[in-house]
Amino acid sequence: MFLRRIFTQIILLLAMVLLISELDAQVRVNTDINLERPICVGGKFEFDASESEGDPLDAFINYGDGTKDTLLGVEAQDLQELRHTYTTPGVYNLKFKLESGGDKDSVEYVITIYDRPVADFTVDVDTVCQGQSIDITNLTTSINAPITYIWRYGTSQNTEEEPDIQFLESGLHEISLTAYSDTNICSSIKRKDVFIKEDTALANFTFVEGCPCNEFSFNNTTSNKANIASWNWNFENGNSSLDEVPSDQTYLDPGKYYVSLTGTDNDGCIYTRRKLLSVCPDAMDSIPLSKSNNRWYFGNEAGIDFNAGAPVALLDAAATTPTNEGRATVSDHLTGDLLFWIGDTEVYNKNQVAMPNGSGLINGFSSSQGQLIVPHPGNVDQYYIFRTFGATSGQLGLYFCLVDMSLDGGNGDLLIKDSMLIAPREFGAGNYRSEHLSGVQRTYEKCDEKASYWVVSSYIKDYANIVHYYLVDESGMRLDHTQNLSHTHAGGNGGGTACFSSDGTKYALTNTYWGTEGRIFLYDFDKRNGLMYPGPKIKYTITGSVYGICFSPDNSKLYVSANGGGYIYQYDLDEPDVFASEVVVNMGGSNKYTMYRGPDNKIYVAQFHYEYVGVINEPNLKGTACNFVEDGVYLGGSGRESSHGLQNLLPRYPSISEDNFSVSADFSAETTNCNEIIFANNSDNNIIPNPDSCAYPKYYSYLWDFGDGHNDTVMLSVDESINWEEMTYQYQDSGNYTIQLIVSSSFSCSKDTFDQVVSVKNLNSKGIHIDTTNCKGQNMRLSASVGVNYQWLPEDGLSCTDCQTPETLITNDSKYSVLITDEEGCKQTDSFNIKGMECGVYIPNAFSPNGDNDNSLFYMVSQGISDYQLQVFDRKGKLIFEDINMHLKWDGTYKGESLPEGVYTFYTEGILDSGESFRHSGNITLLR
Repeated sequence: MFLRRIFTQIILLLAMVLLISELDAQVRVNTDINLERPICVGGKFEFDASESEGDPLDAFINYGDGTKDTLLGVEAQDLQELRHTYTTPGVYNLKFKLESGGDKDSVEYVITIYDRPVADFTVDVDTVCQGQSIDITNLTTSINAPITYIWRYGTSQNTEEEPDIQFLESGLHEISLTAYSDTNICSSIKRKDVFIKEDTALANFTFVEGCPCNEFSFNNTTSNKANIASWNWNFENGNSSLDEVPSDQTYLDPGKYYVSLTGTDNDGCIYTRRKLLSVCPDAMDSIPLSKSNNRWYFGNEAGIDFNAGAPVALLDAAATTPTNEGRATVSDHLTGDLLFWIGDTEVYNKNQVAMPNGSGLINGFSSSQGQLIVPHPGNVDQYYIFRTFGATSGQLGLYFCLVDMSLDGGNGDLLIKDSMLIAPREFGAGNYRSEHLSGVQRTYEKCDEKASYWVVSSYIKDYANIVHYYLVDESGMRLDHTQNLSHTHAGGNGGGTACFSSDGTKYALTNTYWGTEGRIFLYDFDKRNGLMYPGPKIKYTITGSVYGICFSPDNSKLYVSANGGGYIYQYDLDEPDVFASEVVVNMGGSNKYTMYRGPDNKIYVAQFHYEYVGVINEPNLKGTACNFVEDGVYLGGSGRESSHGLQNLLPRYPSISEDNFSVSADFSAETTNCNEIIFANNSDNNIIPNPDSCAYPKYYSYLWDFGDGHNDTVMLSVDESINWEEMTYQYQDSGNYTIQLIVSSSFSCSKDTFDQVVSVKNLNSKGIHIDTTNCKGQNMRLSASVGVNYQWLPEDGLSCTDCQTPETLITNDSKYSVLITDEEGCKQTDSFNIKGMECGVYIPNAFSPNGDNDNSLFYMVSQGISDYQLQVFDRKGKLIFEDINMHLKWDGTYKGESLPEGVYTFYTEGILDSGESFRHSGNITLLR
């Protein structure tokens, strides 16, 4: 029994040993693979199998892309760093198998390999000029398209495939391109350096306004002009010039013009300087006031009416849910009566009832400038409504509606409802719709050109603002072009407001970023071509989320509001550093939002859940003198409150028409004294049209062409034109002349021309205007041109006062004049001076050998001379006259031939009775 027990234990022990031996021989795969990390083409796929069991091991790896690895007789620790590179994107099944002593184990993985584009590009040259566009060629390659590009250069970035890159500062600059796959998981980067050549000849110029106010002269003040090979001027009046200093320029229409001077230097670098000039700015006042902006509806059933002058509360708003943000209302431009206004989802007519097709609009309750009303320049009954929605509205894109006020019995209805212009954008980091929606009048309405408008909307892509410019003109509405402003937004939405200055030359916007940092952007704006430049000027603020923005009426100040702390800031646009001029004109009270200029030229401020609208009463004044009042306009109580938005409208101005106003040109011309014309204005420009129905001129232009190569422009105000006095003009030569008068208004809306022929006779004035010198104590004969009657002045000392050739004794310097009347009654006055000298020697400076016996001989006048020689030479130095005996006088001939008029040279020398010698030389003028 005992032996059986021992034997059983031995058997069990042997079994355990055999079992342990078998366990040691088993193979177990234990790998460490991070499948959470994306793997891109060309990247290393790595895994670790060093924790596997079995010794020795045979490893077999199939990567799923047609490649395999086999490792025989290795230890587990040799499987620590296993790598493989996939060359093609796709999904692969990786199989890993281990064997040892007939035992084996395996594992499989699904591996996703993402496409990686290879960023590459070239630039045309290594050295370029300041401000010059760099020619970029994008050579990026990818197996799968599309590719997303991010270019970085200086402080700017761009997402175009081949962007327009410029550097404004000289020196070495880096351009980098990062190319992302369509999944934005894999990327590569390429960098290149370019050297920007320093400006050595910056183009620059000055200009001077002439008279009248639409004529300008230009002076090229470029430094180092010798480095400039060519010039190019663009005056924006249809003219250009390649001259270094151009001719004077005339502008037909008042307004703002950007003149540019471009200089190309000897290295091919191009430098351009642009300057703004104002043509007849007073003419802008001729545009009548529009009453389109006289009623506003906003907030919680609130409104303001400006028709009586001072704003009063409107109590008739349709009972709706509160309209928090962007609102717009339009009134009749002649009467100020309500046409329609826009709620969250309805367009309300003048009866505060939704138009038949005006309900169910896409909800726009939360967008800073969600609505903008723009009149149709080609149809007085129609208005465009632009609508945009921001981040909190679901990224609903940009839409437009078209309202026709002739429908529904004159109450209006929508012809087009929520037609999409820009598709919604998916919300994501750096990509969203902007809530900025603003516009400006592109041109002033004139007889020959209807008004047109720029509507500016934008979206944010990679935090950069992409601006869409919609042109609304007589033919309708269309997308004209886009522009990448390249400014960086603060963060996660496109909130804030934008506005234009009243003259359309500046554009500003705020970027709201709730609770952290807001930003202010300021641009110059080319109103004619629709472009922002240069810029931007940027202001960072941490005092709260900036929201409202508005220019003062005279465009000298910029106001910004903040929705935290009730801040209102003022910036002086005349200062070199605009944002350094910051003045806080209000702090505390309710949160401040939209700011909008009223028809009374005061700036009104929306205040959150407050029964008053704030008012900046004197917005043109600096600092706190602008006089902001928080309790500015009471909204009428009963729950009526301001909120975020106020108004967003481009007004319609009354039409200018030749039917309303025209000018006429007419004059009479009377000839006096044969060559003098007196004009009397008979132009009928005295009727001033009603300024409420038609724009009228502030001044008239009278352009005279006298037919003799001379012209004159007279600019007269309306009142001056009514009482215009006579004008006199004197002709120099006889003949028949066609006189033309062109009359136009200050806007060239109407123009009229009148012609008349006048006959002019002029006396022959040769022999007159010759001043002379003679010896004191000698007699001298005076002579006038041939006439019938003569009257000499002064009478003292003359042998006769009514003859043609009186004599006088030379005693001192004197001046004589004569009034000559010919047989036709033509009169002419002439005069000349006589200088009396102590002789000695006197040589005259002119004579006229024309046969009238008046100053017709050249000789030396002398006293007390014992000997002398006088010689006369022509311009080539030939001797043509000589006198050596003090008796000869030159008659203006050479070898019997009359010499032409001109300047000749004389030389004389001699001896005085005192024994002193003398020498004189100079010029003598021969007149015929």
